[in-house]
Amino acid sequence: MRAVRSGDGFVLDGTLPRVETGAPTGYLLVAALVDHDAPSHFLVPLDAPGVQAAPLRGLDLVRRYSAVTFREAAVAASAQVGGAVDDEFLLDLTAVLQAGEIVGAMERAFAITLQWTRDRYSFGRPLGSYQEIKHRMADLRTQLEASAAVTEKAARRVGEGARDASTWASAARAHAGRVGPELIQDCVQLHGGIGVTFEHDLHLYLRRATVDAQLFGTPGSFTERVVRLTEAAMEGAK
Repeated sequence: MRAVRSGDGFVLDGTLPRVETGAPTGYLLVAALVDHDAPSHFLVPLDAPGVQAAPLRGLDLVRRYSAVTFREAAVAASAQVGGAVDDEFLLDLTAVLQAGEIVGAMERAFAITLQWTRDRYSFGRPLGSYQEIKHRMADLRTQLEASAAVTEKAARRVGEGARDASTWASAARAHAGRVGPELIQDCVQLHGGIGVTFEHDLHLYLRRATVDAQLFGTPGSFTERVVRLTEAAMEGAK
């Protein structure tokens, strides 16, 4: 995105390929280079002249996403947020929020599956009474608790403005983004045939966790961010 000064305001040009839009009206916080040089942010109404949103098909059946194009979209000078918003801090917030939502989807999927292993009978016994199922559920619980723990730690560090907040936020997002979809997929498999039907709710949680794990960076990209931040911290400590 680029922003060019024009009179008392700015003109924005560019495309945002994936934007979550819950309604045709609202605001977008847009990062842009002012006069091809200084980075800044603008709070732009979605219904402003020159702003066009094209709906996208997505994996998540509940949320809506659009590709938003700015074609000589004029905004007032008051729309500029300026240096008050830091991109790295926004990424930390996003990472923690997404990790928290993934953990929430994991918790719900696990609870549904745990109840299923108690209610479903196989050969006259509850499904959960078989040793193999017990081991699988124990493994899933361990993954869930680990994801919840690192996400809670990350939320606290970001909320406190700690020096290692970005490292923890990235670690939480990387871990939850990798483990979350895998855990929910296991829950689907433990349900047998009914788990892969459209009528069962599990696919909704799997879709949400999968989308969250890819938006604003993959688990791999957040893992690389952890490495960069850790190396930088080690260099600074020398």
